[in-house]
Amino acid sequence: MAMKDDNKSRDNWAHFPKWNHEASQQSVNEIYEWVIVNALMQIDWYRHKIPHKRFFSLLARIMVLFFAAIGILCPLLDAYQSTVNCRLSECLHLDFLKIGYIAFAQAGIIVMFDKYFGLSTGWMRFIETQLKLEEILKEFYLDWAEMSARNAADAELISKMKAFVIQVESLVSR
Repeated sequence: MAMKDDNKSRDNWAHFPKWNHEASQQSVNEIYEWVIVNALMQIDWYRHKIPHKRFFSLLARIMVLFFAAIGILCPLLDAYQSTVNCRLSECLHLDFLKIGYIAFAQAGIIVMFDKYFGLSTGWMRFIETQLKLEEILKEFYLDWAEMSARNAADAELISKMKAFVIQVESLVSR
């Protein structure tokens, strides 16, 4: 299933199975399948979005490092050329000290941009949510197997699925 950018692609509630009183075990199985598919859709949505978040976060970090390096090197270059009889700045008509300050300012602007728009924090939040969803899905699989092995009642199975869906929805809504 192709993922869309809006939240509607993550909303699977329109396909929630109807309860059949004559075939309760079949209804439990259908709801179980829906719960698993819903959780996997949420995990896939995050997995699909993480590369975009990672790209912009890493781009911002690389740009900060680049401009900070220029900001550090420019005053050193200016100091070096004053000790030697080489006035590269006069030949190129550059003031290395000013360039250094501008580079530091640019690095600061990028850091503020990252903080304000949450590039790095968004990436980390997406990774954290995806991992937590995978963790609770594994826990649900194990709980379901345990409950099935002891022939739990339909109401208990439905209650477990309800708790799991609420966990998934609370993680996704953060």
